[in-house]
Amino acid sequence: SGNVGIGTTDPDTYRLRVNGGTSNVPVLVESTDNKVYIGFKDSDTTTAPLIGGDDEDLIFNTNDTLALTIDTSQDATFTGAGTFEGILKVSYLNPVFDLQQSGATKFRIELDGGNDTYMTSYGTGNKIFLRTDNITALTLDGSQDATFAENIYLADSKSIYIGTGDDLRLVHTSDTSYITNQYGNLEIIQNTDDGDIIFKND
Repeated sequence: SGNVGIGTTDPDTYRLRVNGGTSNVPVLVESTDNKVYIGFKDSDTTTAPLIGGDDEDLIFNTNDTLALTIDTSQDATFTGAGTFEGILKVSYLNPVFDLQQSGATKFRIELDGGNDTYMTSYGTGNKIFLRTDNITALTLDGSQDATFAENIYLADSKSIYIGTGDDLRLVHTSDTSYITNQYGNLEIIQNTDDGDIIFKND
């Protein structure tokens, strides 16, 4: 009925205090079953949360259901959703963050070990939708085509370059607009039957 000390003569206020001395594993919990758990219970607990082992994996159970598995490759698998109130950090030489559905990777964010970041969509369609206020603003498809739902705005003196070698440049300064062609012919084509080409000023 009193406090118990193992490896110590002074359990202090602890019901069980274990001092392993120089041993880094002072307690080993074993079971003849294929899993082993340690449970936690307070005065309000209905179903005790458990921390345990399954083969060489570390497992966490809540409400008698598997919540988290950390395997021997140090990969963590959450059964439910993960909520992080702080910063989620992935520290690794080439970190990869996968979003999976039914075990298949659908979207990946990865760093190449340098300063480059890659975002990749997998599966049928291979489209990436960027949304604001639950409305699609930009669609990137598997053919590397980009579709903007609304306008594209550039600040003064910022250019749009077209062509592998920046062959065509469109730019507006604070008071003047320029169309500059650096290579080949500059053609303006009107394919509409009986359509006109109209130039206007002021």
